[in-house]
Amino acid sequence: MEKDFVEKTLIIFKPDSIKRNLLGEIITRFEKSGLEIKEIKLVYPDREIMEKHYSDDIKWITNLGEKTLDFFKETNQFEQYLASINEMFGTKDPVELGMAIRVLLIEFMLESPLIVSIWEGSFACSKARKIIGNTIPLNALPGTIRGDYSSDSPISLITEGRCIYNLVHASGDAIEAEREINIWFPQMGIKD
Repeated sequence: MEKDFVEKTLIIFKPDSIKRNLLGEIITRFEKSGLEIKEIKLVYPDREIMEKHYSDDIKWITNLGEKTLDFFKETNQFEQYLASINEMFGTKDPVELGMAIRVLLIEFMLESPLIVSIWEGSFACSKARKIIGNTIPLNALPGTIRGDYSSDSPISLITEGRCIYNLVHASGDAIEAEREINIWFPQMGIKD
């Protein structure tokens, strides 16, 4: 029955995982979960491909801004953090904040080469995301990649003016995986 749910997902090893020499450990975790690597390559990305990958889709951008603001709302210093965000980015609006974070994320991804890979297996998208953990490493559970190897948080936005370092990207679902695989591996011939 599970064979019916075999899917592909895109995994990108971000600059921080490469600089910290975590590739072998992360790959091992995916392999031990039953996922199988189908394609892998080292890429020196350009701005055009990064802007396609992190699209300017308003829903995604709004979610990015809202997740960031939600993190700060859970602290006892929300008003102070909100003032810092407004001072640094000139806005408290989730859409405008999401757009600013998207720019920081793209800049970060252009800092060094990336390892881009396609993985396949039963429920590959959801399985990979469970292995990776919460997008905000500080909120990721122990035993996940982000929970074990990073404790970064949106505080980096206001203290260092940078995006969160969370080691890897994984497609959110099969539709997103198809779109992303088509961007990074156009020779695969997957249709949008």
